[in-house]
Amino acid sequence: MNIQRTPLPVFLLIALLAATALTRPVLPVDETRYAGVAWEMLLRGDFLVPWQNGLPYSHKPPLLFWLMQAGWGVFGVNEWWPRILPAFFACGSVWLVGRLARELWPDREGVAQLAPWILGSCLLWTYFASAIMFDMMLSFFALLGWVGLARAWRTGRASGFVWFALGLGGGLLSKGPVALLHLLPAALFVPWWARQARPRLAWWYGGVVLGVIGGALIILAWAIPAGFAGGEEYRRAIFWGQTSGRVTESFAHRRPFWFYLPMLPAILAPWALWPPLYRAARRLVASESGVRFALVMGLVPLVGFSLISGKQSQYLLPEFAAFALLAARALDAAPAGARRRSLIVPAVLYAVVGLVLVFGAGRLAVVAPGTDAVLLARLAGVVALGAAAWLAWRAPADVPAQLRALAWATIVVIAAAQFAAGEALHAAYDLRPVSARLKALQDQGVPVANEGKYHGQFHFPGRLTKPIDVVEPAAVPAWLAAHPDGRVVVYFRKAPYAGPGRVEYTQRYRGQQLAIVTTAGS
Repeated sequence: MNIQRTPLPVFLLIALLAATALTRPVLPVDETRYAGVAWEMLLRGDFLVPWQNGLPYSHKPPLLFWLMQAGWGVFGVNEWWPRILPAFFACGSVWLVGRLARELWPDREGVAQLAPWILGSCLLWTYFASAIMFDMMLSFFALLGWVGLARAWRTGRASGFVWFALGLGGGLLSKGPVALLHLLPAALFVPWWARQARPRLAWWYGGVVLGVIGGALIILAWAIPAGFAGGEEYRRAIFWGQTSGRVTESFAHRRPFWFYLPMLPAILAPWALWPPLYRAARRLVASESGVRFALVMGLVPLVGFSLISGKQSQYLLPEFAAFALLAARALDAAPAGARRRSLIVPAVLYAVVGLVLVFGAGRLAVVAPGTDAVLLARLAGVVALGAAAWLAWRAPADVPAQLRALAWATIVVIAAAQFAAGEALHAAYDLRPVSARLKALQDQGVPVANEGKYHGQFHFPGRLTKPIDVVEPAAVPAWLAAHPDGRVVVYFRKAPYAGPGRVEYTQRYRGQQLAIVTTAGS
């Protein structure tokens, strides 16, 4: 690998995001849930079946949990390792998007140079570069599979299908069958996108079939033994239940079919606010194979996810690479000169962000009293205002330099805001205090229960070693009566707490309050 082709500055930007993310707590319910599953697997010494609150956890495959445990085996159990894992996959993704650009446009090095900057600074993408979730990992493997397909098309070598199989298998182990929705469109629609050097279709589809079989063997190497180890219900869930449920009638995140469309300008910021991109987009050649490949890898999954019942914004994270490729290809063909005022719109956006942080920071005193949250928010606002001034008055004069300047400004503003939010997020979302109390109670042999659905949010922050009882709200009085020395975690919005039992401890939790209650007479 030529080191000059490595997007080292983008790696540094991602490292900055990961470092500032460490100032916030592990956030409920998703991050605490996934860290808790890995913790229970480690506690049990079970590396086949994920566990949550003493039961097999069938909602996700185990690759992320394995990687968390691997790091804990080296560094000890900690919070920082699971939180920097996505950054490694983010760095791998920005390298792979450059590699994919070189496969699609081998005679246009500029596309490969610009695409990592665009991908690495998309607003939503940057958040998930430091979030304990599966989507950045899936993005990496989807890009690996796309690189394999593009390489097989460009070189005519079957080795590209090996990379496709590895990408598909890694994607299946990352987030399950949804990996097929990301990778299969580009594999199947080759007659449409391969306008130049169209491959022999029998050879191509034979390679695709073998690649799918190879990817399936990777996931089955885990799923078959795990299915037998986890029991019939778990086996049925991982082979059919979760996939069919998400497609036909999602048990969570059910959204209308148009859910993604109004979000696109926001999640593609700051590039959706940069006029040179719109001017350059008119120069895209619709018959070009690379352009069509990127359109297929981006638009077909977007339509597919729109038709599927369950939707979340991060489900489209792999498709950000398609946007980066198309934007880079358009900008690479742009004239050498640029207008300095082209950065005025994003500069105004960051100025507004800065003013909101500076003058609205006082509200954080209510959320996080007795902390430096207000001061930190105002400092972040000053950083945003500085970035806005730099973009407005010190803008470079050519498109590539403007692109890099906007990427740097975006990441610096996000990192500053993320760092400033750390103390406020601790005040509102840090579950370590209540989790430590629950751990102490369990160690004393005191029964502990949770009111309503339990997402495993206390297991990792408290390093709990026993399951928590789960009771419906109406059944809390009966549970307390049956366990006179027991404790129940309850949730309420209006203080003071008016439910059954006596409050022993309370704290903020996701915009409401939680309390540990015990029997009234104890």
